[in-house]
Amino acid sequence: MSSFSPNQLRRRLWKAGPMVLLCLLVLYGGGCGVVRFPIPSQFQPKDPHLPENELAELQQEVAKHRQELQQAVQAAANLADAHTLLALAYLNHNMYGEALKSLEMAIAIEPENEVLFYLGGLSTANFALALIPPLEQQQLLVQAERYYLRAIELLPNYSDALYALSALYLFELETPQQALPHLIHLAEIERNSSRAHILLGRAYVTIGQLELALQHYRTAEELATTDDERAELIAIQNRLRGEAGP
Repeated sequence: MSSFSPNQLRRRLWKAGPMVLLCLLVLYGGGCGVVRFPIPSQFQPKDPHLPENELAELQQEVAKHRQELQQAVQAAANLADAHTLLALAYLNHNMYGEALKSLEMAIAIEPENEVLFYLGGLSTANFALALIPPLEQQQLLVQAERYYLRAIELLPNYSDALYALSALYLFELETPQQALPHLIHLAEIERNSSRAHILLGRAYVTIGQLELALQHYRTAEELATTDDERAELIAIQNRLRGEAGP
């Protein structure tokens, strides 16, 4: 049987990789002993045998800090809710810039809350439309797109975010092709709603596919919930048939 020096053995165990258990061979061929890692000197207790009252004090200290942590988490959640309510109040008063500021504060606390990103998209898009300089408008519209995309990333079936993003692509960014996959997804989610089919009809008209547009306007007509909506959709179809010709 071959024998190895301690250094050779360590090198072989190291090369064996993570599958090797943390177990040391005692004197080359002996049994497998338990590895004990020493506590650094600065963390060594003055008395290794703590009295019972000192252990109780440490346990109370842990319980105290756990309670403080729970209170801090709850306070942060309450603050996020307050910022969100304030943002909604600003939105109701068409104060889109102020709403966005409040939502950014809420998002900093709850960065995985899809509703906050959806509201951020609404605030940013409406704020953009209130501005006159085209460059600033475009920058804000792109920022609104990012908010909506993040909301959908967090909740893929978020129908309101899918609709808002599609409307942004169609009417503001004028990129109907980008709206199509989101609208098709929305139509699959909202099988009894006409809104996705109406926007799909508009998107296909914009890119020149009138037959597909007519199909979706026809479906929207079937799903319409009011006579006025149904009449408007019929008028759109008649107009498109006239444009398509015989």
